[in-house]
Amino acid sequence: MMMKYYIFPILIIFLVLSLAMEGYGGIIKTGVVSRYRVEKPGKIEMDVKILNTGNATAYNVVVTIFLADWVHITDDLGRNPPGGNLQFSAEYINPALKPGRYTGIIRTRFKEQSGKSHKAYHFFEIPYNMDQVANYDAHLDLQIKSPLFNTKGLWQPKGKISLSMKNGFPITVRPHVTFYLPDGFSSHESNWIDQLSNGEEIIKTIPLSKDQWVTQNSTYNVVVWYEYNGFHYSQRIQDHIQVESRPVYFRWFIIFGAISSVIFSGIMLYRNRSRLVRV
Repeated sequence: MMMKYYIFPILIIFLVLSLAMEGYGGIIKTGVVSRYRVEKPGKIEMDVKILNTGNATAYNVVVTIFLADWVHITDDLGRNPPGGNLQFSAEYINPALKPGRYTGIIRTRFKEQSGKSHKAYHFFEIPYNMDQVANYDAHLDLQIKSPLFNTKGLWQPKGKISLSMKNGFPITVRPHVTFYLPDGFSSHESNWIDQLSNGEEIIKTIPLSKDQWVTQNSTYNVVVWYEYNGFHYSQRIQDHIQVESRPVYFRWFIIFGAISSVIFSGIMLYRNRSRLVRV
């Protein structure tokens, strides 16, 4: 008889949860189209279009362009409705701009209707005055080691990314390193400047944190740029942060065993002391 009293409330809760899941709305899919042109030496103009191919509106759209040490922010774009697009132009002027290959990065930040923030990256390459460049070879060897997160870990998972750099140039170079992390991942050490002498190799490790809602593998990028012999060099590496869901029974076994050992030792110590008191 008691089960009859529980069945009706359980059905009501299940129905409410089902309606909430069905009513939760919308997907925002951000795409970027970028075009550039060199108007004159040291002047680059860029046209950018931000597309929303999803079925929900992106609010408070802010776009930032990175090109070497130049940063341009456009924060008056407003919202981008489903099927819509936002367009703007940017102009980079630097009379001392060196020949070489530049990596451009467009970061789009926006919010859902609920206020949750998101970000997306778009990468493109700008070859500038390459006809003036001879023997343009990147002699900075880059290697990365990506982390693995287990969503069923005992505590909030943390990881690290290792970046190895070896200087094959005959002189010292100063690489500028920036990690472009996907939604749900963050690090307080995502950019820095190093100095490597000829033949020197260094390994840098950055700590990485993951939000609990991330359950799938994510792509990240590393951009390293530097200058040598009057030329600009830029290299980009793309890899994946692995996220898996694997039970940690062995860890639980170790922790349970350790706790049991402490409790058992405490009991035995208490009994021994009790015996000494009686004697």
